[in-house]
Amino acid sequence: RLRFPAGRKICVRGSHNGLFIPDNLTGTDPLFTVEGNTDCAAGLDLGFDVIGRPNCNSLIAETVEVCRGRHVVVIPDNDGVKLDGRRPGIDGANKLAARLVFACPSVRIVLPPLEVKDLRGWFRAGLMRVQLLSIIENTEPLSLELQGCNTR
Repeated sequence: RLRFPAGRKICVRGSHNGLFIPDNLTGTDPLFTVEGNTDCAAGLDLGFDVIGRPNCNSLIAETVEVCRGRHVVVIPDNDGVKLDGRRPGIDGANKLAARLVFACPSVRIVLPPLEVKDLRGWFRAGLMRVQLLSIIENTEPLSLELQGCNTR
């Protein structure tokens, strides 16, 4: 993937979409999942293990496999609400999280503030590692809710 100074993004001819997985992950929790390679780079600059998906609805099964057994923080893009009511980044994060809860000891979704679009924008606005760790600590992990089951 290439991003030009004006913001335009393209894929290198002949390449294929895949997960952005740095080769130097430490294995230290939490593991972040974000949308895109530049958000992945921002997470690395903050000192976290982070992987990126090419877009908000892609490669869910592959992401779950990489995250298996890790404490995970999903940071979606703040795409806003579309005319049809969809919120692509948040909807995609919820879909991913619904699968991660079966494979990971904890899963949290942390939304960037409304005034920034994504982790990259949040980082460029001055986000510090200690701030993000505090937000994560104060975010309740998602839980499995089984409906229609008799618990007796």
